[in-house]
Amino acid sequence: MREVGNNAGPQVEKYQRFGGGRKGDAWCSWFVTWCVRSAGVLTAKFGAARSWFDKRHVIWQQSRGTTPRPGDLVGYQWGGSHINHVGIIERWGTGATCLTIEGNTGGGRALLREGQGVFRNWRDKRQVRAVADVISNPKY
Repeated sequence: MREVGNNAGPQVEKYQRFGGGRKGDAWCSWFVTWCVRSAGVLTAKFGAARSWFDKRHVIWQQSRGTTPRPGDLVGYQWGGSHINHVGIIERWGTGATCLTIEGNTGGGRALLREGQGVFRNWRDKRQVRAVADVISNPKY
């Protein structure tokens, strides 16, 4: 899925409306909201990526904690002082990288916070700021 314009296009706007956002909003978190709720997990609807990563939900941070699983949320801090991009783990594995599905990003390991669409990306685990478990603990 690709954007049409900047943070726009029929599918992007579907994610934004579903989560409660507006056309033109950054939409990585709205995409996560849509995916998690479409999977039957009734959780909060967050527009800010950092909102997913409170103390009750973070299971892994800076190489410490419980081994992340598919469906857990992965947060990145690219500039700024807090997590500002969120995706979904598809495969964590034992190596140095993890496979993620992210909205509002680029493909090919591009470090884009404002991207062009939905992509599966292999990410270096050193880029990951935190991982949150929303599946087994959906209440916020």
